[in-house]
Amino acid sequence: MKVMRPRGSLFCALFIICAVLFAEEPPVEKPTAGGFFLSLGENIASNALLHLAVRLWGFSWAQVTPEAIWDNLTNPWEWDRDEYITNQFGHPYQGSVYHAAARSNGFNFFEAGLFDVFGSAAWELFAETNAPSINDLISTTLGGMALGEMFHRLYLETPGTPLGALISPMDTFNDFVTGRRTVRRLARTNNMYRLKLAFGIGYTYAEQSVQNEQQDFVDTNTQHLLSGDVLCNVVYGDPFLQDSRRPYDHFEMTAYINAGYPFWYNLKLLSDAYLFSFTMLNTEIRQASTGLSLHYDLFADRQIDFFSQGLDWTYKGRRMFDGGTVVEFKQHIGWTIFSADAFYIHNSYAGLRANKNNYGTGVNLKLSCMIQTPRAGTIELKLFTYETFNVFQNENQDSGRDRCMFYTADYSFPLGKNLSIGIALSSLWHRALYDHIPDIRKMTHDGKLYIAFVQ
Repeated sequence: MKVMRPRGSLFCALFIICAVLFAEEPPVEKPTAGGFFLSLGENIASNALLHLAVRLWGFSWAQVTPEAIWDNLTNPWEWDRDEYITNQFGHPYQGSVYHAAARSNGFNFFEAGLFDVFGSAAWELFAETNAPSINDLISTTLGGMALGEMFHRLYLETPGTPLGALISPMDTFNDFVTGRRTVRRLARTNNMYRLKLAFGIGYTYAEQSVQNEQQDFVDTNTQHLLSGDVLCNVVYGDPFLQDSRRPYDHFEMTAYINAGYPFWYNLKLLSDAYLFSFTMLNTEIRQASTGLSLHYDLFADRQIDFFSQGLDWTYKGRRMFDGGTVVEFKQHIGWTIFSADAFYIHNSYAGLRANKNNYGTGVNLKLSCMIQTPRAGTIELKLFTYETFNVFQNENQDSGRDRCMFYTADYSFPLGKNLSIGIALSSLWHRALYDHIPDIRKMTHDGKLYIAFVQ
């Protein structure tokens, strides 16, 4: 494995600059010394419990010895080759537990981020026999801040309920330990702007291609299958009238889970959140906001794995017309701080398949438009595109770049006040461009009918 020393100074500098420039207003509940030690203890306890579980399960990398810990403390950090879904979802979720523990004890967004750094570093140094991983530290910290803040905010919408416990177990545990359950219920927030829950059934077509010596793409694998899915879209805080210096006073998150036969899965977790924002327009017919936003975009299915954590400048605008028609437009453009992808082809290039992930950085552009009419229904279009450069490779991986594009076209017709029926088409397209090995192209196309509940 290629060994690289961590870019710790650059990462820490970026974190400190964000904390100083975009620091949120003082929290309503100020942290105390007791809250600090409780958060730290929960941080360590969650690591210990997870380590115990995987150790008892028999994973070799969890059989930690004093010698392994000493090696971790004295040797350089590396870019690991763990499974994509472990690195880009498992570690961020682990970080969200650290984050929620600190947030529920009164620490603000950036202060809680320091607990994410500590928890991740402690895990890398003391809970694995593998060399400490640079990409795990980045994913756990940045992904943990994104997921943890959203889970914490959503928990405050439903404190002390089974749904709240499911959304953020650590918030629930803290309220139980500290006796704040009654206080949380009385202080329940009401910031939900829109909630959409949809159930669909449809058809999926998937294709993988590899470039031959004539520079043509040759199909190596295609699949046709029936699939069913569940989609949950949450809009927290008003997207268009948003003037705030507190991170995540407004965010949007979409979780999409799809399964098909023969064996198929598709997971998408897409989010954007204002770190700070300004209201640009506020008239009877037009509203608009703009600001700096943090993004967590995860795509994972049986053949395409692509991840982007971005820092973008965002514009969100709305225009109302006579008769009740509303047009919404949202634009994000900026820097993909950290990207990851699993580039191999299934059933081909077996020698490359073991080297699972590329890590890099790049740019992204995300556009969406929604036209909503009282009688004719709603049309929604989305286009997300990413261009990333693989600057951190594992052993034997080639240098190059990745292009990923996701787009959807969605039409829904209202059946009642909160119920609608619709049809949606979507495509996920990924192309890996390399310098010394054949380029790879993958595509997944979906078409579905669905029924949705919109609040």
